[in-house]
Amino acid sequence: MAMCERSDRAICRVFDLSVPSFSRKKILTSTDYNSKEFVSCNFAPSSEKSLLVTLTAEPDIKVIIWIWDKAKCFTFIPLQGVSGSMNATQCSFHNQDQNVVLVTGNSTYKFYRVTDNNMLQIKHVSILKKESHISNNYTCHTWLPDGRLLVCTDQGEIMLLEMSGEYRQLLSESPGDGFYIECI
Repeated sequence: MAMCERSDRAICRVFDLSVPSFSRKKILTSTDYNSKEFVSCNFAPSSEKSLLVTLTAEPDIKVIIWIWDKAKCFTFIPLQGVSGSMNATQCSFHNQDQNVVLVTGNSTYKFYRVTDNNMLQIKHVSILKKESHISNNYTCHTWLPDGRLLVCTDQGEIMLLEMSGEYRQLLSESPGDGFYIECI
């Protein structure tokens, strides 16, 4: 379980639920960012390194991957092209590949891969082959058990994407009509 808190510098406390009474906790903080808060965090699905990805808020929006059981920053990258108001709102590891991280938000879709030298490399910055009439305000996303992806919008659209991030279809079950989907 991870709990992010607001302070002079963003802090994330990770509680190990396998230990009685949550006595084992790690505090994640670093001088690699100036943000006062994390807006999203997600554990790697099955990791030998106990990885956690976090997304900081302004003034320096960054994706940071931590080795949480050692309270150590593994790698980070500033979100290029994100400025002004907070556009990025969610980060997550791919559920079948801990080397893939997705960041979404208002006009923000960033698909990263961890390289062999432990750097985050951007693979693409938009949904591949998406229909132009679909909103670019991505409010939330989730990985499906088969590795595909659902991405929702502020207009109530639910898109199905392939593992690679390529647009497959708009789901007919989408509520539509400007129904803002906050969580899926």
